[in-house]
Amino acid sequence: MSTTRDYYEILGLKKGATPEELKKAYRELALRTHPDRVPVEKKKEAENSFKEISEAYAVLSDPQKRALYDQYGHSGVDQKFRQEDIFRGTDFRTVFEGIQDNGFGGGFFENLFGDLGFEIFNPRGRKKRHGAGAESPGRDLEAPFSVTLEEAYRGTEKTVSIPRDEACAACGGSGAVGNAACATCGGAGRVHSTRTLSVSVPPGVRTGSRLRMKGEGEVSGRGRGDLYLIAEVLPHATFQRDGKDLVTEVSATLPQAMLGAELSVPTMEGSVMMRVPAGTQGGTTFRLRGKGMPDLRGKGAGDELVKVNVEIPRNLSSRQKELVEELARTLENAPTSR
Repeated sequence: MSTTRDYYEILGLKKGATPEELKKAYRELALRTHPDRVPVEKKKEAENSFKEISEAYAVLSDPQKRALYDQYGHSGVDQKFRQEDIFRGTDFRTVFEGIQDNGFGGGFFENLFGDLGFEIFNPRGRKKRHGAGAESPGRDLEAPFSVTLEEAYRGTEKTVSIPRDEACAACGGSGAVGNAACATCGGAGRVHSTRTLSVSVPPGVRTGSRLRMKGEGEVSGRGRGDLYLIAEVLPHATFQRDGKDLVTEVSATLPQAMLGAELSVPTMEGSVMMRVPAGTQGGTTFRLRGKGMPDLRGKGAGDELVKVNVEIPRNLSSRQKELVEELARTLENAPTSR
């Protein structure tokens, strides 16, 4: 798919946009339009949009291609670069580095999950070439996927759709049929398509996690590269995430805070009762051990931090006001301890 829309318009930017602005715009649009994040009936539309913004970023993020595009428009790029080359020539790995998780923790981790069919990717790692001038395996690909906090807590299976190059079936990847160039792939030996994959997501995954799927990247004469799936944990209505800990809030009435009480507290496994002592002050935080997110490496779980907000009643009746005033007088006359 080669677009005829202006690349800057596609990314919502002006012609003089900085590399940082390009990266930010592409990252936001890629996360918003990736086929894995839309309903089934909108996947085709999302796939086309994803390809379009990826093509625009591939050209504008490369100084040489951008200079040609700025001077000659699409004709300056199309004559020199085919779309397949644009997608293979761009290192999308850097696009998603630094993605933050909007309050749910972040960072990369490196231990392997070979038994699950993927491993956590060290973004600084690079493939080695063997022999002078040897062709490397196909280019690695990156794509975002999203999970709910509940899915990140328990682990889940996700289905993702990945645009990538495939060996041309018409010519077997050779680029030619008989003595003529292949009409299907135009002699490239590859065609662009979309592959649907099933991904095992481990408990404890967080925004910014990179899951490696070996051999699911682009194809070349030496085989396929790898696919790195970048997780985004969606915001939750009840919990915020702080590393392995979960943070939430509950309310206590004034009598409960003054006299002590048991409060119902939500957790990822359902509600539990938590005892607050007499004299609990508003804003006090209590810790529920082991009620947080599981450790990705299987080393236990974090805690749940529960902030208690004390509710001050409004619109008191006359009798209630009398009782509060009486309580206030007794407190004023009560001896203080030092």
